[in-house]
Amino acid sequence: MGFVFPYPQGQLVPFSLFSLGVTTFYPEGDLDNETKFSLGGALGIKYFVNDSMGFRLQSRLMATSLGSDADVWCDPFGCWTFETRNWVTQVDVSAGIILKVN
Repeated sequence: MGFVFPYPQGQLVPFSLFSLGVTTFYPEGDLDNETKFSLGGALGIKYFVNDSMGFRLQSRLMATSLGSDADVWCDPFGCWTFETRNWVTQVDVSAGIILKVN
């Protein structure tokens, strides 16, 4: 599920995008499939040449949480636990042509 937030400026339309969802990993071999929480964000711009044609440029970041690891760190003054979250991240850049059909 995602949401697009446009910020119209005449022919130029900057936008941001936010999404939440799940990612399913299908590993090779004898490993089980896993489904994990994921989120994404994007920034982009649309430029309209006229009412029926334009261009779009977008950069998107997608991240999937793989869970966390807990560790213990000790020094002469005591011991502390801390958690490290592991992520798989992907980045893409895309461009396209916008055609409106009336």
